[in-house]
Amino acid sequence: MPRSYAPSTRRYSHSGPPSRAFPPRDRQSAPGDRECAVLGRLGRGRRLVEDEPVKAQLPYGFRGLSEAHGLAYVAVGSEVVSGDQVLVLLRGRQEDDGQALRSGIAPQGAEDFESTHLRQLEVEQDDLRQHARVPALVRPPSEKPVKRLGPVADDDHDIANVVLLERSERQRLVVGVVFDEQNDLVVQPTTISWMDLTATGLLNRCGDKNDATMRAMRRQSGVVLPLFSIRTRRDWGIGQITDLPACAAWIRRAGHRLLQVLPPHELSAGETSPYGALTAFGLDPVYMDVEAIADLDAAAIAGALGMDGQRTLERVRMADRVDYREVRGLKAKVLRAAFDRFHEREWSQDTARAKSLAEFIRHERLWLDDLSLYQAIRESSGGWGWTTWAEGLRTRVSGAVDEARSQHARRMLEVAYVQWTLLGQWGAARGSMNDLGVELMGDLPFVVCEESADVWARASQFQLRLSLGAPPDAFSANGQDWGLPPYDWTAMKTDDLAWVRSRIAHAARLYDRFRLDHAVGYFRQWVREKEAGSQGRFDPEGADAQQARGLWVLGAIVEQLSSAAGRVAPPRAIAEDLGVVPPFARKALRDLGMPGYRVLPWEKEWEEEGTPFRDLGSFPRESVAAWSTHDTAPIIAWWDEFSDADRAQLSARAGVPEGASDEERSLALLGDLYRASSDLVLVLAQELLGVRARINTPGTVGGDNWTWRLPRPIEDLEQDPLLVARLDAIRVLVEKAGR
Repeated sequence: MPRSYAPSTRRYSHSGPPSRAFPPRDRQSAPGDRECAVLGRLGRGRRLVEDEPVKAQLPYGFRGLSEAHGLAYVAVGSEVVSGDQVLVLLRGRQEDDGQALRSGIAPQGAEDFESTHLRQLEVEQDDLRQHARVPALVRPPSEKPVKRLGPVADDDHDIANVVLLERSERQRLVVGVVFDEQNDLVVQPTTISWMDLTATGLLNRCGDKNDATMRAMRRQSGVVLPLFSIRTRRDWGIGQITDLPACAAWIRRAGHRLLQVLPPHELSAGETSPYGALTAFGLDPVYMDVEAIADLDAAAIAGALGMDGQRTLERVRMADRVDYREVRGLKAKVLRAAFDRFHEREWSQDTARAKSLAEFIRHERLWLDDLSLYQAIRESSGGWGWTTWAEGLRTRVSGAVDEARSQHARRMLEVAYVQWTLLGQWGAARGSMNDLGVELMGDLPFVVCEESADVWARASQFQLRLSLGAPPDAFSANGQDWGLPPYDWTAMKTDDLAWVRSRIAHAARLYDRFRLDHAVGYFRQWVREKEAGSQGRFDPEGADAQQARGLWVLGAIVEQLSSAAGRVAPPRAIAEDLGVVPPFARKALRDLGMPGYRVLPWEKEWEEEGTPFRDLGSFPRESVAAWSTHDTAPIIAWWDEFSDADRAQLSARAGVPEGASDEERSLALLGDLYRASSDLVLVLAQELLGVRARINTPGTVGGDNWTWRLPRPIEDLEQDPLLVARLDAIRVLVEKAGR
């Protein structure tokens, strides 16, 4: 039976430290009041005290609304629901003589909020039937299902997950904040600037969109699998963009709804690291599905390859490792044939497809023009980098650049054609993934290589006399030198971070979400002179300057994302905050709504005796939990490197039985991870398969890095009864954890 909780006349106190204290007020509503029902769970050691004013830990959105618009939220009634759960009715009262809702964060139509009251309703337990432990709270008057339109939350406080219920006449909203010990209901938090808490503004933004096009990041699990590692029966020795939907369907079998890939941007010949790209925008042609190009048929492909090429194709297709040189050579031949056909049949005839490419070139000119010209000049220079070019081209003297543009016009058009085709395949693949209910998550490297189109085009915005790296730590007494160019943020300020903003907008088109690599670098860069033996330093120096820098740059990123179209609700940027990260940076990331990582083997109480592992239930909901990363061994192999004490502690926590097999232990450890309180859990594809292979071993150079492929094509993996049974068992663990 549905239950209704009407606010009682009793008042209670939340005796933990409040974010803001609200004095008791008369229960009678006044014009302009806003009300909402909040269902909260008391923190450990906290209690309710009758006959005292309520001090409410408000979600970020409420707090922001009250501070920005002069609203004072007052707890006007509360009732204990069960155990440590309490329902509180809050009323927001305008305090500034009618000037509320006039700041820049309110949307058009925000004045309609003046007549909007947030009131408590009821909801059938069946509306949340997939979350069996969530108590009945509210029910909309209509039979429409619950809309999870996005959240308001603060992981510092007790009030976190939010459900929005819409009345059929679209005049009132109920905001219910739900706590649950098992995290059975999770709606990803966002900020008031997105939610707005106005009936008109909110519904205009997302009320008319169905769950397939606007989904908050719920409690879910995902798989990290580089695009180069995906393997199908029809690939060309490397994963292809058109393989992404098949991969998405495969991981869905194991209950996972997110696929994370590593950076797919174009590498120079001889490079294998996805973090060493020669462009921050262009996709790598090695990922093109050449058999899906409209300008090619089987005969044209066979003719471009020749007999030797076809034999090479069969060899790389069967190989256990990616052979970048051979794959790149094969696809380059076929892509040249495709472009030649397009130029003859489409471009020279000014067809509809030719017009489409011309529009693409116009729309993407801010990065495409630099990339295509850079590629053409570099190839005509025997592959030598831009720092070796003639001075006019190296320094981009207008006359020299114009002459090069005229000289290499056809090659520039070919580069544009390839990128147009790549992005077309990417958009179609991402759409198919979303249709399957799987999000695509990417990875945004902190900076690009000095030998790149971006640095050549914007050399003044990088500190080319310096080298970027990492400061000394327990693993590196002298720190690390990555050989990458640090940003010159002062120079970038002159155009308001235009390149950064363009890069973020582009990433928002490629991915549903993405990882911001080396997030601490946006606060401070560890730099040193390129001369041997030079000492490193932070840029800028001093915590205040570093905090201001990070808030400025990351704030611009958040601002750019807020205006970008997308199929999912925030957070779209996830901060890679591993390593030495100062407390002020972690706080800033949290305030900006950027979840960080919790890699379990490193999550210890380092100050306590015996350095016990942290409670998985203590992780903030707005975080990403994982056993490992692409730079570590998968947990199946990493386990052997743990101390006996660590293995014993982790085994006890995960419920690994005595004498367990490797298979039993790996499943138990995955189950332990899925139970973490983090909204998102990521596993390596190797952990899904139960294999020990690594993607990369930092500090080493060789053919084993960045070349790992799935052991067999996905079509074969789907028919392996042992693996099918393993994935079914993993799916049960995922579902049991409420993901």
